[in-house]
Amino acid sequence: MEVKTVIGDTTYSERDNIKFNNDIDIELVAKLNPLITQGTRKKEDEFLFNKDASMYVCKAGHMAIRKARQPTTSM
Repeated sequence: MEVKTVIGDTTYSERDNIKFNNDIDIELVAKLNPLITQGTRKKEDEFLFNKDASMYVCKAGHMAIRKARQPTTSM
């Protein structure tokens, strides 16, 4: 049997599994693990969103100076 696609849950979307599936040319369909999408940031280190200015503010009170969009990259 030849496998072309693997379907799994968040557990299967760890960085090592994504790399392995890319190496052996198998498509992985799974919701991304929050550690990959959000990192290991602690709650107190997060930025706050200022609705009036539509900008993010760090915990020291510094507001972002510009808005930038970064292109998305596919794995």
